[in-house]
Amino acid sequence: MRDRDGIALAGLSVSMPSVRYDPPTLQSLVTALDTTAHALEKDLAEQQ
Repeated sequence: MRDRDGIALAGLSVSMPSVRYDPPTLQSLVTALDTTAHALEKDLAEQQ
């Protein structure tokens, strides 16, 4: 995540055992992380 000046403040990740990894669900995980990161960036920018 970055603040309104583009400075990195935090990061998000997903981890799981490889036996539970299902390649078809990768895009939905990436989409969920991206959506969450943008929402957090917006919240942080509004607080500064």
